[in-house]
Amino acid sequence: MKKNREIRNLYRVPDIVAVIKGQRLRWYGHIMRRDGDLVKDVRPCGRPRLRWLDAIKEYIRKADLPEK
Repeated sequence: MKKNREIRNLYRVPDIVAVIKGQRLRWYGHIMRRDGDLVKDVRPCGRPRLRWLDAIKEYIRKADLPEK
């Protein structure tokens, strides 16, 4: 029986977790270049704003990338 990683490699399908992290980091770059507070525009007031940014900062820290 093949494992998930072997099947993804066989069919050249990217790892979904890596794709999502990459998209979040790309979006983070757009936010950092924008004037104003885009997070307020995207997220409603009832949802904690720090969850998304904390996840991004954790990705950056694990990948040893500069924050700004």
